[in-house]
Amino acid sequence: MVKGGSAARCYRRNLSLSTALVAVVCATGSQANAQVVTGSGDLNPGPVQSPNWAVGSDLRIGDVGTGQLNITAGGTVTNDLGTIGNGAAGNGTVTVSGVGGGIASTWTNAGDLVVGQSGAGSLSVLDGGKVSSQTGYIAADVGSQGTVTVSGVNSNGSASTWTNAGDLYVGYDGAGTLQVLAGGRVSNVSGNISGGGNALISGQGSSWQSSGRLTVGLFGAGTLRVEDGATVSSADGVVGSSAEGDVVLTGAGTTWTNAGQFTVGSFDTGTLRIEAGATVTSNQGYVGANSTGTVTVTGAGSKWVMSPFNLTIGNFGAGSLTVENGGLVRAEGGVLLGVNAGVSGTLLVQGPMNNRGVLETGGIRGGAGTASATFDGGLLRATRSNSTFFNNFDSRTINIGANGLVIDTDGHDIGISPTFTGAGALIKDGLGKLELTGNSGATYSGAGSVLAGTLAVNGVLGGTMEVIGGRLQGTGAVGATINQPGGTIAPGNSIGTLTINGNYLGNGGQLEIETVLGGDASPSDRLVITGSTAGTTLVTVLNQGGAGAQTIEGIKVVDVGGASNGVFTLQGTTVFQGQPAVVAGAYAYTLQKNGIGTPNDGDWYLRSAYMVPASPASPSSPASPPIVLGPIYQPGAPIYEAYGQVLQSLNELQTLRQRVGERFEGPANEGANAAGRATWARIDAVHRRVSPGFSTTGTAYMIDSWRLQAGADGQVFANEAGSLVGGLMLHHGEALADIASVFGRGRIKASGSGFGGALTWYGASGFYADAQTRLSWFDSDLSSTTAGRQLAKGKGGFGYALGLELGQRIALSGDWSLTPQAQLTYSRVDAGGFVDPFGARVALTDGDSLRGRLGVSADYRQSWRDNAGRQVNASLYGIANLYYEFLDGTTATVAGTPLTSRGERLWGGLGLGAKFETGRYALYGEVEAQTSLVHFADSHSITGRAGLRVSW
Repeated sequence: MVKGGSAARCYRRNLSLSTALVAVVCATGSQANAQVVTGSGDLNPGPVQSPNWAVGSDLRIGDVGTGQLNITAGGTVTNDLGTIGNGAAGNGTVTVSGVGGGIASTWTNAGDLVVGQSGAGSLSVLDGGKVSSQTGYIAADVGSQGTVTVSGVNSNGSASTWTNAGDLYVGYDGAGTLQVLAGGRVSNVSGNISGGGNALISGQGSSWQSSGRLTVGLFGAGTLRVEDGATVSSADGVVGSSAEGDVVLTGAGTTWTNAGQFTVGSFDTGTLRIEAGATVTSNQGYVGANSTGTVTVTGAGSKWVMSPFNLTIGNFGAGSLTVENGGLVRAEGGVLLGVNAGVSGTLLVQGPMNNRGVLETGGIRGGAGTASATFDGGLLRATRSNSTFFNNFDSRTINIGANGLVIDTDGHDIGISPTFTGAGALIKDGLGKLELTGNSGATYSGAGSVLAGTLAVNGVLGGTMEVIGGRLQGTGAVGATINQPGGTIAPGNSIGTLTINGNYLGNGGQLEIETVLGGDASPSDRLVITGSTAGTTLVTVLNQGGAGAQTIEGIKVVDVGGASNGVFTLQGTTVFQGQPAVVAGAYAYTLQKNGIGTPNDGDWYLRSAYMVPASPASPSSPASPPIVLGPIYQPGAPIYEAYGQVLQSLNELQTLRQRVGERFEGPANEGANAAGRATWARIDAVHRRVSPGFSTTGTAYMIDSWRLQAGADGQVFANEAGSLVGGLMLHHGEALADIASVFGRGRIKASGSGFGGALTWYGASGFYADAQTRLSWFDSDLSSTTAGRQLAKGKGGFGYALGLELGQRIALSGDWSLTPQAQLTYSRVDAGGFVDPFGARVALTDGDSLRGRLGVSADYRQSWRDNAGRQVNASLYGIANLYYEFLDGTTATVAGTPLTSRGERLWGGLGLGAKFETGRYALYGEVEAQTSLVHFADSHSITGRAGLRVSW
């Protein structure tokens, strides 16, 4: 078929039937199937044959007059080219309807099928009827009229169909109408609506399928309406190709599916309206490709989805897209506006707040032409991350109407640099980040808000701001702000300053501060409020690797220009004197209002300074500023500082007498008797309270401990001058320390086990020299009561001790003697480092002690034999000692900060002991009290010892 009508067609036959009704009744078998083909009027050729009419040539119904053909009840007609309403005076009607004997009524055209060549033609395919042809034409020539209705399904559920192996033209040059109704189906390669033609696809199950392009408005104007769940499909679609095209899709389930692109306004005006839940899909879209294109997507559920490419609005023509009232457009590849010079692209997304129009896209780009983007109740949703979401838009503005704009980042990170204009609300929603870098301070006056995700303002945004959920961050400026519960304000993008140009109301929201916790000059986030503050705000501090330091003024985190009536409360990881605090290294920081040098500035500071607060003026004295006493240490610091001292308490060496009792026997004026071998065991119990002579953290502690030691010794050498005794021993001890400081309380539970050895010289003149050594392995648990957490568990350590004691026994009478003595002991403890719960590295870096003792004991001894003739020795003694520590205590480092504890150097002690020995067995014990002598009784200890020695 070519444009030009019947003059271009060759007819095989020119036979006209002017008789009345011609009917052929089939044989008996055919009658049983009720297959019927009937005709009347102007049929060429004729007569009709029933039930199966094989024409063998072209078939014209209404060639030059009125003709009618009915194919029903399973009847079939086959021919070459079919024409309904051939000549200008021709008027033909064909009905293909129903089924007979399970066989559908069928009209098969081996060639083209023309409905209205130059005259008027009507084709009805009903109730499961089937029509097929090569190329289909409805109203081919100028002045012709053609109508095709394909409707319904038969009793077997089979749809009425018109199948074209080639193209289909609805209104080629005449007025053509195609109706596909009630489940009917039409298919072809390319579909075309032209010449004033129109098509209606209506009802669920109704479909028009084009394996090629579907064009509305080809050689003349065309209209298409798809409604009530009907479907249209094509390789690609064009509305307004070489003539005007108008398309409406309406109703839920109504779809036009394009495998390729979809164009509205190709080389003539195109209009598309998608409404009431209808859908168009394509891989990309053009609105105003080379002419004027207008698209409206309106109503809940209505949508145009383009994947994976972009939507161009105004390419070489004028394009306009309106998305409104719950409609949605998705262009995953982006939206291009006004691509070429001299053209325009207009985007309007609008709707009421409860029924917004939605645009989902990966970005919007302005071209060389005019680009306009207006959101008046619209929702803009990102489909991918894009740092230049509005590209080539810096010389343009984004208009926000009275119903506002919602930007949903939907888990992506996008950036927008153009300025906003208008007074509508700007709402950030969805996970992901929206970064604004434009200066909208003077052009935008609406109400901004954050519902979810992150809004990073790195430019200037006018109007007001309300943080309802998610977070507001950035280095720019916003207007007067309300921070609601669930909202977070985080100045900077890492560390930086965010400015609020106006008042600030904290309504239970969060302020997140990133800072390098150190001294006053530490890098830190800061919230600058030019107006006044009110309400309450919770402050979270995120340390960015700061090791901590003492502040004086503090690290300013909130700068208030007006009345500072708001309360900012730190969410701490610990407490100091009832105030929440955060920890960095060895230090703790609290959040304080007002500066030290500017006590009425109303600003807020992170401060690690321990101070005496300012006092107001009174009639008798002027006001005094706050006085800084030193740093605030973290709650674990006192425990770490005392750690070495607790281990030292388990590593101490005792005197010879405390260890093995006494080997001098008999009257006081007799020499030493160290012969033989012995095994021994002893136990000590100590209660010690220490207020150190020096403590970095002002820590005092109490230690309750016990030690069990057992050993064996024997004579290894003897002559007239005396004897040498050697011994080996095992030991185990445990200590429980309660530690207290203004910075925190806690506890250390430690145990130590090991072995040692000793060599003792007992001189015949009463002189003795005792050398001993000990090796110990420790296991410790550290906890903070203040912080309510365990600081370290099962931390190992090692210690050793060396000691030398010298003494001389001086006889006073047969029963009394004095023994002056001196002892020097060296003890060293080490423990493995660890990272505490606050992230600070803790190490015991100095665990040495060198302690001297000078003492004198007064001894009373009695010896006798019992009734069995056994030697019995008994003694009582009193001893006085002076102790002196030569070294500077123990030191732990916390994140490089040294914490040192040293007890008072000079101590005194008094002891009382006894021994009872009979035969091979000896019991011995001692009670001793010690105290520091510089601050008498502030530090003291009480020790009880008991032992058993068995000789053989």
